[in-house]
Amino acid sequence: MLPEIEEKLRMCPSLPSPPTIAAQIINLVHDPEVDIKKFTELLRCDPALSSKILRIANSPVYPYPKKIENLHQAMMILGLNATISLALSFSLTTSLKKNVGPCLDYGFFWKRALLSGTAARVIGMTCRMVEVEELYLASLLQDLRMLVLAKAFPDLYASQDLNPKCHRNLLQHEQKVLGITHAATGSWLLAQWNFPDRFRLAIAGSDDPDRVPSQDERARFVYCVSLSGKIAEVFLYDMGDESLQNLQHQAVSWLGLPSETFIEI
Repeated sequence: MLPEIEEKLRMCPSLPSPPTIAAQIINLVHDPEVDIKKFTELLRCDPALSSKILRIANSPVYPYPKKIENLHQAMMILGLNATISLALSFSLTTSLKKNVGPCLDYGFFWKRALLSGTAARVIGMTCRMVEVEELYLASLLQDLRMLVLAKAFPDLYASQDLNPKCHRNLLQHEQKVLGITHAATGSWLLAQWNFPDRFRLAIAGSDDPDRVPSQDERARFVYCVSLSGKIAEVFLYDMGDESLQNLQHQAVSWLGLPSETFIEI
């Protein structure tokens, strides 16, 4: 990222920051001794967050014959890593929805984010990947960088020639005005928040996943995140058959997904 852009971001007083409990959860991710008891105690400090975790554990996404009645049971069903990712998703989304500014179409922004997260979860389950909720979180946050740029450069998305509902148009506009796209700024912000490398790489590569070597063990994670955003656009835009066919080819190339499986997703 250009030094002058980074300096502008550092000096921005209204840059999004994770709420206290999210920051504590992120620190736990880096703790090799983290255990369910320690994380349960942290979640209990936020009754609303605890309630959401219990609702997820009792949802059809995680079918279990008996009702889950406490956080310990929920984490045994969801797994520690999945619970951490879900807790971060809820906490960060709630915080970032309050951190809005002019010009950017936030309703459309969150539609794309939620569709991407949902698509990533389904892709992960289809590909039998273990980090399904981590994929959800990374895909949910893949356009976080747009919130960052909207805060640091309030007039960036105010151009009359800009189509705020065309992702490719947004990328081209950012590149033209700033010399970078929002991918670099999102990765930078997650670094400030002390997020793990895999998330930062997924954010940086979400619009250009081919920058990640296929032999990199994190490549499939990045490919899933990138594909989720493209699938979201199928629902948001009036895409023609040719665009959908190109997307099918990418699904085969990146993840080995047959065309019929991709259509089911």
